[in-house]
Amino acid sequence: MSLEELFKKYKQLYRRDVGEAFRFYADNIFPLIAGNVRLQYERMLKEGLRQPPLMAIISVGHSWQPVALITSAVLSYGRKVGIEPSLAFIMTEETRSTVEWVSFALSSLGLDIGDNLIEVVLKRKDDIEEIERRLLSEDMMRLLSSKNVILADVTGGTKLMSAGLLYSMLSLKYLDENLRIYVTYMSYGPMDREINEPEPGHERLILVGDPMEVMDDMVMTRAVELMRAGWYRAASKLFQALSEATDDYDKAGVYRFLLHLSEAEEAAESYDYLKAAKILERRLREIKNLKNMVRDLFGGEAASQIYDLYFSLSSLSSLADVFSGRKRVTDFASNPLPLLYLIADFLIKAGRLEERREHTVAALLYYRALEMCFQALLICKYGVDPSNLDVDKLSRKIGMDGKKLEERFLEEARLFSEEVGEKRAVSGVPSKLPLIDSYLLLRALGDTIASEIKFRELYNGLEARNSSILVHGFKVLRPGDKSITNLKNTAYRVFRRVAKELGSKRPDLLLNGLRRFEDVATYVPGKL
Repeated sequence: MSLEELFKKYKQLYRRDVGEAFRFYADNIFPLIAGNVRLQYERMLKEGLRQPPLMAIISVGHSWQPVALITSAVLSYGRKVGIEPSLAFIMTEETRSTVEWVSFALSSLGLDIGDNLIEVVLKRKDDIEEIERRLLSEDMMRLLSSKNVILADVTGGTKLMSAGLLYSMLSLKYLDENLRIYVTYMSYGPMDREINEPEPGHERLILVGDPMEVMDDMVMTRAVELMRAGWYRAASKLFQALSEATDDYDKAGVYRFLLHLSEAEEAAESYDYLKAAKILERRLREIKNLKNMVRDLFGGEAASQIYDLYFSLSSLSSLADVFSGRKRVTDFASNPLPLLYLIADFLIKAGRLEERREHTVAALLYYRALEMCFQALLICKYGVDPSNLDVDKLSRKIGMDGKKLEERFLEEARLFSEEVGEKRAVSGVPSKLPLIDSYLLLRALGDTIASEIKFRELYNGLEARNSSILVHGFKVLRPGDKSITNLKNTAYRVFRRVAKELGSKRPDLLLNGLRRFEDVATYVPGKL
């Protein structure tokens, strides 16, 4: 019978009598899949461990198959090379029956646990402290230290039991650095919906690695996740802990650089671009020496992005005096690049907020990006200060009578109100120009970019911001809301046109230059 047919019969028995089904599985299915797992185990030893473990510590839950599989692999290979590995099962009184079924299944292969089993019976299955206390007791420590090479399998039991075993192995490694400890895990294929058990034949024994490396991987993965979530200070603390815990000079260098990178990105998030650029500038020499390692850990794109981000932040840092009030934004009329980078940063930040499902706040940034696009055109193309419009000066610059300009503005305002069905009290060209007034003035000036944006298109986009709970209304934006999609599309469309009109850099380069490291980093656990 094929494995599929055997499993089908097992399911039939399972519905009638679980005990009879388990016996059938142990006699007929288990030997087939155990042979495959044993081959994986031998390959793992040859390629990774080099030396077979003298002790296997295995967490035990209510499912006996994973425990039996790893135990059979350890014992059968030990017999093959002439060693007799010791076993320790982390279990509870409730899972004693699991151990009995493990013994029964092993007997079908001619294997016997014998006197080599140490039962670590917990009072509570999820007590991590008890697991550590029992495994690091004086007697257990003496035994473990004598074994030299230890395998810890975290497949069985609850997640907290597995975490307790992993944490204990990490502590053991700290206490005795001469020990070689390896963590393994058994992965399975699809679950059978009828009996909620994995279909046999898909088992794969995975070498997770040394517990120190596993912990580094877990912390590194978490730190990058925190960066993506915008929790840069928390990420910095994790990178600091990693750098202090390792003796590897290159690893420590990467961790310290990531710590400073997190600090730089945190500064950039709060618009302190000058501080962010200075932090990165001081660390560029470090990353030059560590570039190959960063590329190996996070990918070539992430390594290059560090430099792109630095150059973008350096350009943005020139706006520091504008933010503090020491300079006017019109001082950048002949150098629009920092303004274009600022708009690009608004768009990038808004996108990250959307990924975090903060759509209502994202709408504010999309709105401001669109507003700044129109204002940048007025500043750099027409010499207009949007915060203090001088109509006479503008009229002289463009060679148009001031009254004529005002008439054209009022006509655009009237057409806009008619199209969107919203009355606006407009008596002339205002001295301060928010988004709609900047847009209408540009149309009055005959600007092609503003003229390409239809009244209704602009208005539909602005609804996302204007009706939101943070501005004039009570609407909370949710994923898929058309209004924020309209606003986003309009903002990006106008930005690309404005960037081409005013800048020397392509719009995509402006946007890509401000992607954060974590936006492009692809860290894969196990690379450390």
